Amino acid sequence: MGVTFDCPKAAVRDAAIRARMVALLEAEIAGSDKLSWDKRAEPRGVISTKPGLKRYLRTTPGGLLHVDKKAVDAEANLDGKFLLRCSDPKLSAEDIALGYKQLLEVERG
Repeated sequence: MGVTFDCPKAAVRDAAIRARMVALLEAEIAGSDKLSWDKRAEPRGVISTKPGLKRYLRTTPGGLLHVDKKAVDAEANLDGKFLLRCSDPKLSAEDIALGYKQLLEVERG
């Protein structure tokens, strides 16, 4: 059984992290449009080693580097959402979420 759980605090955190990642990506690709195709491969290669940045990078057919606004918007729809799985269909979504939160607290300790 799968349950979707919303967490407003996590949504704020997720949005802040994504904004920081997009800002880093924009800084990495700033001015790359003026570079030759071969020189543009260097920042693209560096970004490809950073999964957090790579998922927001879009390369045009001409080789230009841009922020993928569709990927950013798609992830924004998932802010603060968790998909939790449980094998007990009798448990409510709140109980499942509480169990996972308690597990997280125990693991942190």
